[in-house]
Amino acid sequence: MSRRVVHQFGGTIQLDGAFGLRARAPIQFPVCESLSMANKPVILVVEDEPLVKDALVLELEDAGFEVVTADNGDQASYILPKMPRIDLLLTDIRMPGRVNGWVLADMARCRRPNLPVIYTSGFSPQQGMEVEDSIFLPKPYRISDMLKAIAKLNRLDKGSDAA
Repeated sequence: MSRRVVHQFGGTIQLDGAFGLRARAPIQFPVCESLSMANKPVILVVEDEPLVKDALVLELEDAGFEVVTADNGDQASYILPKMPRIDLLLTDIRMPGRVNGWVLADMARCRRPNLPVIYTSGFSPQQGMEVEDSIFLPKPYRISDMLKAIAKLNRLDKGSDAA
């Protein structure tokens, strides 16, 4: 888990020494945005189902995206202002906590007005709550459908750097 978080923000972690015998694990983060992140579109994936999230992350990374994850809307609302760049928000609608996908998208759009959003849910969406330039993708979905939705939104908006 720690390794994934460190890598999400462009850092490295290495275990020095034997396990349990004064082992050290130095962590290094770049001073500025990593080169890999600068060249790849950045997607914030907010999903409370670990298996769905992990499978989606692997597929998106294989497709050439830099992926940052959050387990719920509360965690995403904390991460979002700290992200130097985000090109797309992919969020579940119904999640544990105070911040659901609808509220999270509104919060994200306050900071990045043209941010494309993909909503997902296994439940019927409440109509009229989507932000402009967004897509609703019902669960279960195929990864090919997700990639098509991302490509469609990418044509709508070319970049959503922080405001």
